[in-house]
Amino acid sequence: MDNLVGVVNKPQFDTNVFRVGMAIHVIGNLGGYRMDKDCLIMNVTPLDLKIIYIDNEGDDETLTLGIDTVKDGRVTIRLKEDK
Repeated sequence: MDNLVGVVNKPQFDTNVFRVGMAIHVIGNLGGYRMDKDCLIMNVTPLDLKIIYIDNEGDDETLTLGIDTVKDGRVTIRLKEDK
């Protein structure tokens, strides 16, 4: 175990589960705004998801969800099923 200097065990997005172009549903409170939207993943890293969604005015908006917002419960992400 002494040779594992700098190795940490922390939550991360599984890039095999979350993939670019995948549809997800995001529910939560972000910056005082209640979000309950279907979204598409534009970019994924172990620490964040960049998503795009359509806002209430019909415009497309992008947002980056950090792993901390999911870990602390501010946001819930559900995978959309392929039909």
